[in-house]
Amino acid sequence: SHGNGRHGIFVLKTTNSRLTRNHAYRNDNPDVARGGQTGIKVGESPGPISVTNVTVEYNVAHDNEDTGIELAWASDILVRGNVSYRNGDHGYDNSATINTMHLGNIAARNDHDGISIEATARNATVFNNIFVTNGVQAGTLQTPGGVREMFVDSTLGFQSDYNVLVGLPPYGNVGAGYSENYRRLVELR
Repeated sequence: SHGNGRHGIFVLKTTNSRLTRNHAYRNDNPDVARGGQTGIKVGESPGPISVTNVTVEYNVAHDNEDTGIELAWASDILVRGNVSYRNGDHGYDNSATINTMHLGNIAARNDHDGISIEATARNATVFNNIFVTNGVQAGTLQTPGGVREMFVDSTLGFQSDYNVLVGLPPYGNVGAGYSENYRRLVELR
């Protein structure tokens, strides 16, 4: 799935499903700068949880306008064995979800975070993943801030272990025009 004016793959409403062995790349809305188009999107934000018990596995998402693989307002989701690189935002984004597990994924060279878990996500688990040299370009952030390999904010029941994290230097080319831009390996709030 590539070159769509929207998300590459968008799972809006489902239960007990698998999203396996897809390739989603170069999805962008050319009419809107930073229009938020992802490679693979599971769930819709904001809204009620209408995606449950889904496995997202062995997919490749790259060079998308926004995040490679995004989970939003979904529950009981397993994200396993995926590769997400050179996306315009996160490698993996997990917001306002319940019971998600990221297992054995790779994120590299994404503009912002390798993985972001935020917005009241509950019971998110991140095990055996590789997050390497993300946070390439903080200057494309909509509001000033930092970029990291792993960002965790406003969560309950977060667990993380056995991950490999390799960051870029903490400062450098993180985007012109914002003195607030910085790189960190991990940021937990």
